Amino acid sequence: AGFLEFFYTFVLAYVFLAVSTTKPPQSQVMRQNFYFALCIGFCVIAGGFAIRSVSGGLLSPAVSTGVSMIGSLSLGATAPPGVSIAYTFGFCLVQLAGGLCAGVAFRWTHPAEVSGSSDAVDANNWAHLVCEFLGTYILVFTVGCCLLVGDTAWACTSIACILVAMVYATGHVSGGHLNPAVTFAVALAGNMRWTDAFKYWFIQFLAGLVAAGTDHVLFPYREKLLVPVEPFSAGHAMLVEVIYTFML
Repeated sequence: AGFLEFFYTFVLAYVFLAVSTTKPPQSQVMRQNFYFALCIGFCVIAGGFAIRSVSGGLLSPAVSTGVSMIGSLSLGATAPPGVSIAYTFGFCLVQLAGGLCAGVAFRWTHPAEVSGSSDAVDANNWAHLVCEFLGTYILVFTVGCCLLVGDTAWACTSIACILVAMVYATGHVSGGHLNPAVTFAVALAGNMRWTDAFKYWFIQFLAGLVAAGTDHVLFPYREKLLVPVEPFSAGHAMLVEVIYTFML
């Protein structure tokens, strides 16, 4: 529970930094963009559906403290006050740690913002790869949480929301691919050098493997096999995957 609160508070704080504090491109200086509020809200939706059954998906020391007070003041409260205070302190601590790590990650992925330079980050800069790793890791980890412990009825909503948030957060640095299939399509269209595409692929697959390992460490007794859903065959599954990956 503690790690999940840390992780999604980190995601929330990182996306807030990436979408609401960064300078817009010169072509958009005179335009107002308030979509960042929606993007930040998507993080709460994604984290709430993915980890609600484990920690509640609070993602805020203020919310944790408020929920704890509501429970302690309830006339039907059964837990000793000391237990509630200890959990509240622990949740607040890991959530603040998530905010701290988000600030550090933002400095790695948005060096132009930190240095005050308005120049675009060079295509070969490591910030592009860090963005792709971080965005892909968060996406795959969320998919794992939804499948293993999340609300399955809302899994697609949670996954879609975290994808929107991460594309917004990383798009102006790396393009926000977060998917080897997307990188492949971009390279085929001539909008990316193949040398850069191979770098993106390596980072994206690595992030996916690390995220899967994290899910396994957290939920070692949960299992989700990649097999077609009965009564459909592998052919049916592969066909629909082709269609919707093409759409993506």
